[in-house]
Amino acid sequence: MEFTDLGEAFSEKALTTAHEEIIQGYRIVDLKNFRGKDMEVKIKFPNVEVDSDASKIYSKTMSELLMGDQQVITKIEMERKLTQRGIWGKEQEDEIEAIDDRMIDLMREGQEMHSKNTVDPVRLEILKKEYLELKAKKNSMITKRENFMSSTVEGMSDISALEYKLFMCCEDMDGKRLWNTYDDFRKEYNRFAVVDLLQKAMIFWSGLPQGVLGMLPKEFVFGEQSSEPSQESPSGSSVLA
Repeated sequence: MEFTDLGEAFSEKALTTAHEEIIQGYRIVDLKNFRGKDMEVKIKFPNVEVDSDASKIYSKTMSELLMGDQQVITKIEMERKLTQRGIWGKEQEDEIEAIDDRMIDLMREGQEMHSKNTVDPVRLEILKKEYLELKAKKNSMITKRENFMSSTVEGMSDISALEYKLFMCCEDMDGKRLWNTYDDFRKEYNRFAVVDLLQKAMIFWSGLPQGVLGMLPKEFVFGEQSSEPSQESPSGSSVLA
C-alpha cells in the first residue's frame, strides 16, 4: 500500500491494515542493496518463544555486565551524570512530551480529513511539513540521549535482545531466514541494511502502519545513516553500536 500524505498514512484503512498484518503475523518490506540486490523481506511478529528467548538474552547480558570487570554503569547512574552536566533532564523530557502531543494533533487532523472526505491538499502538505520537522527534532534529541544510554547496562542488554529478535524474525520470500545462524547475523558487514530492517521491524512490532515509514525523516533514532552501506564495516560489530 502506497501513501502520499500524512492523512492517508494514519487513515482508518491504514490502521486496519496494520492490525491485520499483526494478526497474520508478518509484514513485507523492501530492503535496498542487500547482498548486491534489492529484495523483499518478510518481517515476522515475534512469537512467545522468541520473546522468551530474547528476555533470557537480555537477562544474561545484564548479569554479565553487572558481574564483570568492564565497569559499565547503569541507566540510573548515567541519568544522574547527564542531569548534573545539564545534558539531559526534565526540561528535555517535557519538550519531547510537547512534541509528541503536537504530532498526535497533526495526525488526528489529517485522519479526520480523510474520514470525512474533506481533504485539503494544501493543508495536508502543511501538516506533513510540520510533522516531519517535529519528528526530526525529536529524533535529534533522542539520538543525543541514546548515544549515552546505549552504553549503559540496560542499553547494551536491550540491544542484545533486539538483535536476537531481528535475527529470528526476518525471512526472504521463500521462508528462509536471512542469516543461517545468530553468529552469521552478528558478523553481517552491511550495518545500514540491518539498521533499516530494525527500524521497520520496530514500527511493525509497535502496531503502526507501514506508511509511517514514508513520513519519517532519513535519520534514525540511533543516529544518522548514509545512503549506501559501507563495504568496510567491521565484522561482528553490534547493530546499534
